[in-house]
Amino acid sequence: MEHITDKNFKEFTEKRDGRTKAVKVGAEWCSPCKMLDKALPEIEKATPKIDWGKCSLSDIPDTTTELKISTVPLIVFYRNGKKLSGMVDSFVSKKEHLEEGTKDLLKTIKRIIQ
Repeated sequence: MEHITDKNFKEFTEKRDGRTKAVKVGAEWCSPCKMLDKALPEIEKATPKIDWGKCSLSDIPDTTTELKISTVPLIVFYRNGKKLSGMVDSFVSKKEHLEEGTKDLLKTIKRIIQ
């Protein structure tokens, strides 16, 4: 999973290689973001056709303004330089719901990238 910053956000998302790019945006203070971070390795493994990137709001202050990001966690999908979708997901706030939240999120991701 690539670490995304303002310096490499466009380079990562605008690659025209036919592959879907996904950027997970979170924040250090965000509990649902931390829970999503725990699930990301499984999600990344289950979606081999997606190149994943991850960042915190503090890593992308200029991009946050440009994309008008107002809530996290957020996953934004791109293909061939074009935004496919952005999804805000409260995900889960309790560890015991992590597996269920991960399955639901995978279903949504697969629907977006079709």
